[in-house]
Amino acid sequence: MKISNQNWGWFRITRLAIGITMLVIGIYKHEVIPAFVGGILMYQALLNTGCASGNCLTQPPNPNPKPENITYEEIK
Repeated sequence: MKISNQNWGWFRITRLAIGITMLVIGIYKHEVIPAFVGGILMYQALLNTGCASGNCLTQPPNPNPKPENITYEEIK
């Protein structure tokens, strides 16, 4: 895995800040769930992954779709 130092947007920085906060709170209070969730958020922010490694991105709709030529067969 490669640590990416590019594409640090506001959402990625926010995810890292929330992950660090949750991890520290989980360790301080000896709680497993906040520490685990904080670790996952930090992992996603540092390695720029998320939503199954970016597979949840959708393509924008095509504004000018080309019509397809449809061929018809006559049924007797």
